[in-house]
Amino acid sequence: MNKSVEKISIAFLELLEKKPFNKITVRDIVQKSNVHRNTFYYHFQDIPSLLEYLIREIIDSIEVDPSSEASLVEGIRPVLAYMLENKKTVMNLYNSLGKENLIKGLRAICARVVNKVLLDRRGDKEVAPRDMELMCRFQTAMMTGVLIDWLENQMSYDLTGDIARAVTLFEEGIAEDIARGNRP
Repeated sequence: MNKSVEKISIAFLELLEKKPFNKITVRDIVQKSNVHRNTFYYHFQDIPSLLEYLIREIIDSIEVDPSSEASLVEGIRPVLAYMLENKKTVMNLYNSLGKENLIKGLRAICARVVNKVLLDRRGDKEVAPRDMELMCRFQTAMMTGVLIDWLENQMSYDLTGDIARAVTLFEEGIAEDIARGNRP
């Protein structure tokens, strides 16, 4: 990463801890990063383009490499850990104009986790490409929706525990029984 880009990025993330995305100005960023305004515009078109860049960088930096033994819970755990470590920043983004970019980023990382886990679990089994695509898309949407719900609730509940329990329920077939009205 270019030194100026790094300074701008760090300053922006520090500002996001203190105030909402839509309240941050280029002036705030350049003052905090000690770079010239023209330097900011040399690297970024505007603040939303800086945000898009940072979300891509963050997504790429989160280690998601579940083995065939791993589950979606293990695959998403590093994402949840990052979000909890940076709760103020994440919530400021979610509760402001940065929400759309944050959700796109979450969808991208969920897709990466789901694709990796499903491909590893498939192993040598033949699965029709259309079926694999459908399973990946469905599970990505489900996981993204769960993350959005968690954000809507201010990250106030144990999402890892809830996901683990839901997976167990599905694997045991309880969810299917409940859907049919058959309760254990």
